[in-house]
Amino acid sequence: MGHINSMDNLNRLKSMEIHEDQLKALLDASVSTALSHRGKAYEEYVLGQQEATANVVYVLCVGQDNRASLEQSCQRYAQQAIERLTEIHPPDVYYGFGGGYDQPSYDDVG
Repeated sequence: MGHINSMDNLNRLKSMEIHEDQLKALLDASVSTALSHRGKAYEEYVLGQQEATANVVYVLCVGQDNRASLEQSCQRYAQQAIERLTEIHPPDVYYGFGGGYDQPSYDDVG
């Protein structure tokens, strides 16, 4: 097996053809799915998917010509997912996220 170095990967990413319409459709689908699950049992999972999708689309289009509006949409949708997750589980002192869960105590260790 040949060794693939990071420069090869970078060159492949630079030469990758970006279909903005398809990426926008993927991003929009993740947002509409998250909205359709609002208040339901799997909302946190779907919000995580929305954030991850926005991040992947952002990585694919960042620095490409004429992709600024898509980059901004990705940033906005990822932030919206994080904000909604924070509404559902406000930050706590121990972890900084996910309030409401049982928290281990330092007394429990050892």
